[in-house]
Amino acid sequence: MIKSKLAKIILASIILFALLIILLFAIPSVRSKVLWRLDDLRIQLVYALNPPEEVVFVPEAPTNNTPNPTQSPTETLLPTSTSTPDPQVFTATATIEPTALPSALMYP
Repeated sequence: MIKSKLAKIILASIILFALLIILLFAIPSVRSKVLWRLDDLRIQLVYALNPPEEVVFVPEAPTNNTPNPTQSPTETLLPTSTSTPDPQVFTATATIEPTALPSALMYP
């Protein structure tokens, strides 16, 4: 009886703690301060479990392995221009018309 009551209290406190953490994580200012730490912890865990292989740089003497071209470049065809008729040129003429005032603002 006491064990089941203690188990219920522990289970309820774990659920409440999880809900509190979720609610706190929903606040943007808290999330921004915690999220990068969680990402950093995840990256450290991944590298601890699966470390990258060590790569050793061994410099080599430079070699002259420039490839020789096997074919000479061919001449490419360019599009030819065709004559098109001249489009009609429209000129716009500006006309100045005074803006009429509304009847409520008419001055005598």
